Amino acid sequence: MAIDNILPRPQITTPVPRAAITDCWIMFKHYHGKRASGVDALRKKHGKIVRVGPNSLSFSPVTAAKDIYEHGTATSKDRFYNSLAGFQRQLLDTIDKEEHASRRKLFAAAFAQKSVKEKEYNVSADIQQLIRQWDRSSHHHHVMAKTVLMLPR
Repeated sequence: MAIDNILPRPQITTPVPRAAITDCWIMFKHYHGKRASGVDALRKKHGKIVRVGPNSLSFSPVTAAKDIYEHGTATSKDRFYNSLAGFQRQLLDTIDKEEHASRRKLFAAAFAQKSVKEKEYNVSADIQQLIRQWDRSSHHHHVMAKTVLMLPR
């Protein structure tokens, strides 16, 4: 195809569907809430690693997530994360590595293993209370349904 000779070859050998020639396809899918299903369809057709834009790859193996997202990796977040950001950037939508590192430090103590174990009792108690409330609500609705069904016609 003539367009193959015009565009530079990707440095990593991955399937290059026509959708990946520009970022327009992925932007269109994202805008219409079909990004995940569209990328999934590309993966089913082209394999576990697929190019979804000129500078973007999508990986489907779960094991790749650790290599890609683990703290200290050389990878950088895609510009897609800009679309998730609100007025104030959060830990997960921060693209800049230095800014992300400073935000990580803010959360480090709260998510340390010791801290999580200390909160386990509180979370367990809250879950048990929630289940009891659901049981009461379910029983109440069950009784109401029986009452409505038993009304004379």
